[in-house]
Amino acid sequence: MSAVRERVGPDMKLMNDPASSLKSFMDAVEVGRACDDLGFFWYEDPYRDASSSAVAHKRLRGFIRTPLLIAEHIRGFEQKADFALAGGTDIMHIDPELDGGITGTMKLAHFCDAIGMEVQLHTAGPMHRHCMAAIANTHFYELGLVRPDKPANPLQPPIYADDYGDEVGNVGEDGCVPVPAGPGLGVAYDVDRINSGEVDRVEIR
Repeated sequence: MSAVRERVGPDMKLMNDPASSLKSFMDAVEVGRACDDLGFFWYEDPYRDASSSAVAHKRLRGFIRTPLLIAEHIRGFEQKADFALAGGTDIMHIDPELDGGITGTMKLAHFCDAIGMEVQLHTAGPMHRHCMAAIANTHFYELGLVRPDKPANPLQPPIYADDYGDEVGNVGEDGCVPVPAGPGLGVAYDVDRINSGEVDRVEIR
């Protein structure tokens, strides 16, 4: 963390995501205090409760200054609203694939805005771009597991039949990505490729 801060300088926003891997509460405190010292923008899902305890994260907020980004592993509007009102996070993690689609995601964004809280969209995709374009209280479009020397995004399935992509090369010189402008989500899907991966089908009537 110190080496990254030294390399990029004091003005670039840096974030830390241990991905719920730190073994104990005090480990989370120790890393959080390092985030404080280095001026990190947020500290995400630190330890191995998988973001489930609002009480624990409220306690952690009392030990550190860096804002917490929590709730990636909590699903749905009611549970996330409870978590926010209980003081478990400073920034709410939301995801249209996991939180009731576009409607649920927008409800969460508006709820958080009403209580003075910002949100962060988890991972990337056409739905995420449309939601982000419509949300005022958010910050960054997340491209997970990419880096300049390995441009292919392992999280992006090869399902698009147009030039849509969530890889490093799809980011513009201004650091932004376009919102697809076609019908629906604005992207063309490679239906044949998607169907070629089918291993079973269940029809429910």
